[in-house]
Amino acid sequence: MRRIDWAWGFAGRSGGIDPARLAETSLGPLLGQDTAEQVRRAGSRREALTLLLGSPEFQRR
Repeated sequence: MRRIDWAWGFAGRSGGIDPARLAETSLGPLLGQDTAEQVRRAGSRREALTLLLGSPEFQRR
């Protein structure tokens, strides 16, 4: 839950970052179709960034 809270806070201060572009740039071929779809369908930019930062692909080490 802390990770999601952090992602929500970060997304609120992120300025004009485009979530879909960030996903493609940062993850490239690791970006899963389900995650890309959820980011694209999010209700707001902030929600999209939160979903991206909380996604399994983004958390992978």
